[in-house]
Amino acid sequence: MPAALSVSNLDLRYGKKEILRDLSLEILPGHILALIGPEEGGKSSLLRALNRMADEEGASYCGNILLNGESIFLKDAVTLRRAVGMVPPTPVLFRGTVFDNIVAGLRLQGQRNGGELRRLAEGALAQMGLTEEYTPLLGERADSLPLPARQMVAFLRALALEPELLLLDEPSRSLDAAGVAQMEEALCRIKGRCTVLLATNTLQQAGRIADETALLINGRIVEYGETAELFSNPREKQTEDYLTGRYYERASLSL
Repeated sequence: MPAALSVSNLDLRYGKKEILRDLSLEILPGHILALIGPEEGGKSSLLRALNRMADEEGASYCGNILLNGESIFLKDAVTLRRAVGMVPPTPVLFRGTVFDNIVAGLRLQGQRNGGELRRLAEGALAQMGLTEEYTPLLGERADSLPLPARQMVAFLRALALEPELLLLDEPSRSLDAAGVAQMEEALCRIKGRCTVLLATNTLQQAGRIADETALLINGRIVEYGETAELFSNPREKQTEDYLTGRYYERASLSL
C-alpha cells in the first residue's frame, strides 16, 4: 500500500553545518511529489534522512518524520528500508548477474526462497515495462551493461522490494531519452501502489508527472502545492524567479 509521509519542523545538521531548517512537508498516499531547487539546496539530504541513510553519515536531527503515522526514528533501519526504497543518481551495482542485483535488497532482508525472488524480480520488470527487454539479460553480468541499463537495474532493485515509498534522487541523470520516457511511464503506473518522492533538476519532468511540487532552497521549503498551480501561478517571488531562471541570474550577479 502507498505510504503517507509527514515531515514536521525538521532540522538536519552535519556537525555545525545546518543543511535543512524547520522543514515541514506532507506527501499524500499514492501521489508523486517533485522536489525542485538548486544544487546544494538540500534535496538529496532530505531523501537520505527519510530512509535513515543520513544517520550513518553522522547527521543529527530535530523534528520528526512520520511514515503512516509512526516515527521513522523508532523503526529499525533495515526494516524501514524495506518500506522506503531509494534510487541514487548514479547506480551502485554489486558483483554478479543482473538478477543478483535486482534481488540484492530482498536477500539482505532475509528472503532466500528462489521462487519468491524470481516472482518479485519479474514483478519489478513488469512494473517498469521491461519484461521483454530485460528477461534475456537476467543471467548477464551487471557490470557489463551500459550506464543507462545499470540505472534501470537500480530502479528494478528498489521496486522488487515492493516499497510503500520510493525515493528518487535525480533519476534521469544516467538515462537516455528512451529510458527517461520508460521511467516516467512506470512511475505513473505504480503510484497507486507506491508513493513517490522525486528530486529533480528538470522542471519539465516535474510538470509532466508530479501531482505536487515543492521548491527547496537553502534547506527551506519556499513553496509547496499542486504542480499545475505552482508552475502557472506561484505565490512566492522566489518561486517565480526560480521557474523563470531569474534566480540563477541574480545568483551569478552576487558572486
